Amino acid sequence: MKRGKTPNRYSLKKIDSLNEELPERIKLIERCGGQPELYTQVYRRNDGTKHEIHRVRCIGGVCELCGLPAGDDEVLEPHEYPKRSAGGKVSLNDSKMCHRVCHMKQHGKPMFNWIRE
Repeated sequence: MKRGKTPNRYSLKKIDSLNEELPERIKLIERCGGQPELYTQVYRRNDGTKHEIHRVRCIGGVCELCGLPAGDDEVLEPHEYPKRSAGGKVSLNDSKMCHRVCHMKQHGKPMFNWIRE
């Protein structure tokens, strides 16, 4: 089996980090005028142990990058600067809530919109 980083492989340190940043995420959501929607994911590690990851979605609110409100079918997400890979973290000072498209532009990545035919 190829060893690599996948979205479904979290270390205990990563799980703890995600759970610890929940209060900061809620404050970010409130700052942009959104409503926090809390939910829990149960994550099963390769050793069979189960761990809960507490998550929050931003419903509504205004993008702090472009100033436009979130649409009915979209959620805002946090943009950290510096990036997480460079030591960034979710905080009121270092993060902004933004549309996915605005977030991808900040990282210099193109945003594709898939359409069904």
